[in-house]
Amino acid sequence: MTEQTVQVTIKNTGGQWAGSYAVGNQSYDLDGRDRNGLYVTAIKRVTEIAKREDNAVRTVIDDHHSGMAEVVLIDPDGGVERVETKPLTAEPVPSRKAAHAAAAEAETTPETGAQAPAAPAPDTPSPSAQAFVATLNQAPAAPAPTPELQPSYETASFGQRPRASQGAVIAREGFNGTLNRMSGGMLRLPASRAEARRARLVETLQAVPAKTPVTWAFMNSKGGGGKTTTLYNIGAIIGSLTSHKILALDGNDNHGTLGDKGRRQSHDATVRDLLNVLDAYTKDNPSGTFVPPALIAPYLHAQPEKFDVLPSQNRAYDTKVLTAPELRRLYELVSPSFSHVLIDTGNNIEGDASTSTVQVAADVADHYVFSMMGKIDNARNAFATMDYLIRAGFGEKVRASVAIVNKTHTTAPEDLDEIIEFLKGRVSTYVIVPWDAELDRGRDIRFDRLAPATRNAYLDAAVAILDPNSHNRP
Repeated sequence: MTEQTVQVTIKNTGGQWAGSYAVGNQSYDLDGRDRNGLYVTAIKRVTEIAKREDNAVRTVIDDHHSGMAEVVLIDPDGGVERVETKPLTAEPVPSRKAAHAAAAEAETTPETGAQAPAAPAPDTPSPSAQAFVATLNQAPAAPAPTPELQPSYETASFGQRPRASQGAVIAREGFNGTLNRMSGGMLRLPASRAEARRARLVETLQAVPAKTPVTWAFMNSKGGGGKTTTLYNIGAIIGSLTSHKILALDGNDNHGTLGDKGRRQSHDATVRDLLNVLDAYTKDNPSGTFVPPALIAPYLHAQPEKFDVLPSQNRAYDTKVLTAPELRRLYELVSPSFSHVLIDTGNNIEGDASTSTVQVAADVADHYVFSMMGKIDNARNAFATMDYLIRAGFGEKVRASVAIVNKTHTTAPEDLDEIIEFLKGRVSTYVIVPWDAELDRGRDIRFDRLAPATRNAYLDAAVAILDPNSHNRP
């Protein structure tokens, strides 16, 4: 069937909001007292058209107040593919996949005027396990081949866990990889132990089914423990390697920094904006709590690594905090649209689930990730967070959790040993992430610029988090 197009127009003239939508040559007015009300009504009307046509409807929402146009595909069941957010005068792009590819290309385009590599076609499949392994082990700017990487990260599992299959992996890197390529397929020399291990980790990650939803809360009651950085990089590697729909949700009470770590879209929407829209939508739909993904998508910030970020309110004039009941309501309405939800928690753990956003995250999460720096004082705060959650009745989740220890450039071996000793018996698995100069800058994260050992460590952490039963002792 031919994909239908609906044109939605929203304007503000002299303080009065007005909207309309056009199907073919017919135009209809939209009901709504403000921009959010008009947007909610438009989404509802287009969903009705999609159901009637039993086909996706391409919808172009021209917001003359902001000067931007949101292009989405809305399915009969309310599913959505964001195609593009663009100035009203810009040409559209073909698909959401192409938008992700273009965002990734923009991040890697050199500033010298040299032509950047072409973005992959919209229908390009996700990379295979061995192809991505080669990307992981390739330094960001290596002019010549380097010696085989020896992983500088560490990981350990407390308890018995099954090992991944040990089938042969054909070399794509190093000397054997070079010979395999030169032979045109005549040779199939085996990969090194390090390369084979990475390949099996990627295969394990890609074999995890996309359940809906599975939620992780990233915990440490003290700021500066690396929660936000860890969450973003875990989202980046899972998004890059799988087709799972991933939401990184900033659950900080106010002024969270998750939005600062990633790339923002042309809009600056936050959890507060989405909550306002959800309030309007559920008021008009009191019989059910299902929220169409099309209603959520315009408030998300798509990342080049193929996952979405919903940042906390962080504007100077936005002083209204995100309350515990609001976080729970937001999670319950939004999470069914995703395979995995990663919640970046705040620092205020005191109170209960009616007053503390951290306790709400602890309650709704299926699993915990405790992030800490390789410093005794910061690690002690993570340990105190574990103890508090155990006393609050979450002991089983704590004991099944994953700990991420982020080394600093001053982490002493004896301090690391002390931290690891304390983790024994408290969590199921820990992963040590090496110090990385790129992350130490404190700027927005470019995952492809991280050192190979850092990317490898996050791969190991992602497997431990996404499928801990398949995690191995190295």
